[in-house]
Amino acid sequence: MAGLLWDDPDELKGTDPTAATEEERPAARGFPDDPAPWRPRVLLLSAPDEVSELARSWQVAAPRLEELRGPFEAEAAGWAGRPTGFDAAAALLREWGDVATEAGARRWGLVGLPF
Repeated sequence: MAGLLWDDPDELKGTDPTAATEEERPAARGFPDDPAPWRPRVLLLSAPDEVSELARSWQVAAPRLEELRGPFEAEAAGWAGRPTGFDAAAALLREWGDVATEAGARRWGLVGLPF
């Protein structure tokens, strides 16, 4: 489900997002490079072939989503900036799953931005 949810890599590492060097930022196929990005490396890009794989993975994961209720409540419930509970988190995952499934059916790529 890594393509459905992702964290800002700079937040995970505790680094300054403006300090990223050009070598640290992978090139995004089909997108021009921004020489002065506001927040480098937080854009999610998935090519159409990657989206098809993501959609197939979601079809396997979706029926098992309820199995995550206990671990979510034990570890993540109430985190600031996260869904308020498992039902909200599951709804978010289902919505992303719908997006990935539809994009895969249309042979589209995906672009995701954190908010």
